[in-house]
Amino acid sequence: MNDINDNADSVSFDYRVLVVEDEEVNRFVARGIMASIGIAPDLAESGAEALAKVASNHYDLIFMDVQMPEMDGLETTALIRQRLHDDGRSHIPIIALTAFALKGDREHFLEAGMDDYMTKPLMRDNLIDMLKCWLDGRGDPQLNQDRQHIQARPYGPLDAARFAELKQSMRSVPDGLRKVLESYQESLVRLPATMAEAIDNKDSEALYRAAHSLKSNSAAAGALKLSALSADLENQADKEITEEIETIFLQIETEIDRVKVALKAKLKDISR
Repeated sequence: MNDINDNADSVSFDYRVLVVEDEEVNRFVARGIMASIGIAPDLAESGAEALAKVASNHYDLIFMDVQMPEMDGLETTALIRQRLHDDGRSHIPIIALTAFALKGDREHFLEAGMDDYMTKPLMRDNLIDMLKCWLDGRGDPQLNQDRQHIQARPYGPLDAARFAELKQSMRSVPDGLRKVLESYQESLVRLPATMAEAIDNKDSEALYRAAHSLKSNSAAAGALKLSALSADLENQADKEITEEIETIFLQIETEIDRVKVALKAKLKDISR
């Protein structure tokens, strides 16, 4: 039974939720936010893992990352819908998770069998509205969509407001904030190396995937300027490797150095 009142800080839900997300940072964040409202989600790292979990478990709602390697969220959703139909099981709301939404994307997601979408990084108030909308029938879809976008402020390697919300969201997970930051810290070494290699090899696909991951991870951790730069690179990645791409990558490397310093200070504070 759900305990719902007007104070978002005291909202709790008793639902079985599956989060399908290939990025570890985003899985940590989703787990922390959901724990703060009484949900212990199942986590899947890929479309194939999601299919296996849906086959053997009942879920009230599924959050589905749109862009995943091998089997993306749209294909996974179609296969889940077919499985539910073949098994005679009831409809499960599937919410698309996307780093950004363009005009017409919602209709595209609906055509693929999804019910709604949320932009990443996942925010607690957005999540509560989505659960109320699709599971309680009390949410306002327009309100949810109106609050999706975060304005990236041009100062500071870690946005103070976003980081404060992340810290608040991770309170319910033991050592959760440290785990998120350490996972993100690791990605700041791995992903730029992958991007540099992709540029050297003129591998546009590998560059796109790495830029997309860095954009998503950075937004989740509050590194909004780095996320915006990664989005710029992602948007250029389907083109021929040019000096413009190399210039953006140099800006990314500079911003990564700033973010690493800020992360080190945050981790030091946590360990005190």
